[in-house]
Amino acid sequence: MSQRRKQPSRMRMERELRRLGRNLDGLIGKTRDAQAAARVKYAAQLTTLKAKQATAKSMLAQLRRRSAAAGGPLKSGLVKAWAELSVAVNKARQRFRETT
Repeated sequence: MSQRRKQPSRMRMERELRRLGRNLDGLIGKTRDAQAAARVKYAAQLTTLKAKQATAKSMLAQLRRRSAAAGGPLKSGLVKAWAELSVAVNKARQRFRETT
């Protein structure tokens, strides 16, 4: 795969990671307004989501630093972390909507 084709994919991932981060920030704000019992429940979930977000950011930073040849295995790990983060944020958003 050429470097040209890899760039848009990485850029898409960066945009998606920023979008997920904004969604996560919005959930954090909503959690602050939730009742005390719900706040404890969602705070634990958000801590887990923040950790997944940090992992995805770290892997994306490594991908930026590595050459195209060395980036293949790292990119597959990033795609997996990104997918897990996306699913987790969407599930948390849905659960929050169901309880509010």
